[in-house]
Amino acid sequence: MDEWDVYFVALHFQTGHKIWTGDKILINALKEKGYNICVTTDDLKSKLYKKD
Repeated sequence: MDEWDVYFVALHFQTGHKIWTGDKILINALKEKGYNICVTTDDLKSKLYKKD
């Protein structure tokens, strides 16, 4: 995690919405702390588009 990530994490706690990011370091650091609050583009694609 870098110092700018704190704003996105704070926004999550303010709004309750997940953080849309591809930053693997941020995702893994939050998971290690017990937070599953990130979503990736691949996660969104798998939920939004039907696979034929």
